[in-house]
Amino acid sequence: MKTQTELIGAVRLFGPGFREPLELCAAAAGEPVCEIRAYAGKAVAFQTASALLFCHGNGALASAPGAGALRPRPQDLKAVLDRAADFSPYLHRESLSRGFLPRGGCRIGVCGAGADGNYPPQGITSLNIRIPYSGRGEPDPALLSVLARGGGALVVGAPGTGKTTLLRHCVFWLASGVTGVYRRTAVLDVNGEFSPFLRNAPEVLTADLVPIPDPLSALLHAVRLLSPEYVVCDELGGEAEAAGIAAAANAGICFLASVHAADVRQAGERPAVRRLIGTGLFRTVLELSPGGRGRIGRILTREEAEREICGSAAADRACQPVSV
Repeated sequence: MKTQTELIGAVRLFGPGFREPLELCAAAAGEPVCEIRAYAGKAVAFQTASALLFCHGNGALASAPGAGALRPRPQDLKAVLDRAADFSPYLHRESLSRGFLPRGGCRIGVCGAGADGNYPPQGITSLNIRIPYSGRGEPDPALLSVLARGGGALVVGAPGTGKTTLLRHCVFWLASGVTGVYRRTAVLDVNGEFSPFLRNAPEVLTADLVPIPDPLSALLHAVRLLSPEYVVCDELGGEAEAAGIAAAANAGICFLASVHAADVRQAGERPAVRRLIGTGLFRTVLELSPGGRGRIGRILTREEAEREICGSAAADRACQPVSV
């Protein structure tokens, strides 16, 4: 298997003593790596679609850490973060105060003492480097049909199932004419995971990137100034975003959004999601399969999704009239 370009870029953020063994581990991985998880004083591991594999100094991967496992110190993880920030962490204070740092399409989650965005060397306890899947994806006839008929779609999936990957594919298909027409598409890049993809996709001609950290502010900017046909919003949040999206939908904009949940029923237990489905904003709900890369397990109509939500005892309220 060809080693992922993004994975090699992430591995090279590590210092001497870690970089070379991790490059060997990357070459030995039998399937794409979606995360590098580094725990201070404990272990470095690669998360693939099927397993968590611990990295060893000889380049071997194993399901449990052995005597030769790579065990970074807190200061080693701080050095990774410094390299990712190009040694200018103050330029990334806003995102670091929210616990992450975007880097070349990867998103580095940071754990430890640093709520204000200032992470002292001994304060970092772990890093989680998410590795994007760079493929554009083969056009799925069923999904292309969903995009072509409009009406919006909600992507539902557990962490690691490829929600962001699928949305990237949709942006590519919409804004490069794959659906038969070029669609004006505004991408709310709240976490910095879309900008490298768009920079490296010259075929994407009609996508506007909105790199504003606050989702509601990004949405208002897109709706007021960019006149999009589609708005793409990764990781839908709370009530304020739901209200903004519902208002924008009344202006005739189609939304593609994602939400963390194991399935449609679990997604419907969140009030904001119930309200948005109840308004008819999303004509289609896409439920992802385990295994990453944005594989679709089920495609449901809005009516089918509502029936599943109403069948859940924990979401009885979803069957009642809703307003946003």
